[in-house]
Amino acid sequence: NQHEIISLNTECNDRMLKHLALNINQAFEGLNDSLLILNQEAHTKEQTNMSLNQETKILKDSMYTQYLNQHIFHSEINLAMKHLSNSLQYYYLDDYKQSLYEADQAQQYLPDLAYIYARKGSIYYKLGDIDRATINWNIALQLDPEYVEVRQMLANIKTNNVSSDILPN
Repeated sequence: NQHEIISLNTECNDRMLKHLALNINQAFEGLNDSLLILNQEAHTKEQTNMSLNQETKILKDSMYTQYLNQHIFHSEINLAMKHLSNSLQYYYLDDYKQSLYEADQAQQYLPDLAYIYARKGSIYYKLGDIDRATINWNIALQLDPEYVEVRQMLANIKTNNVSSDILPN
């Protein structure tokens, strides 16, 4: 045996001594195998720990990215709302081209906001471009099927019953 700690002379005939040496060698082999298994388990746990640390770093990076995206999104909402507010001011000043410019600026930040398309529809209507007004109101309605004012404007356009005081803003 390669792990034999105790070896007896071949001339030794003492059965008890041979049995004792065999038991000691078997115990040593068992302890050696246990140490090998424990070392392997320690190595496996070290690998698992490294993997978990890597996953933790990835999750932290992902959370930070989400935080940054949320922060950017809120900044974009604020910028879009500023432009929408400016658009409304220009609309009431009858400066429709500037109002449209501000609505377009808002749309860059929130391209799927039905309210922007409703505003643009109203502006185009005031500019006399019924086709573009209708297109923008239809887009607003696609984005928000519950947009009652826009639905009413489209119905009024079809029946030529349009009043400037019911334009969606």
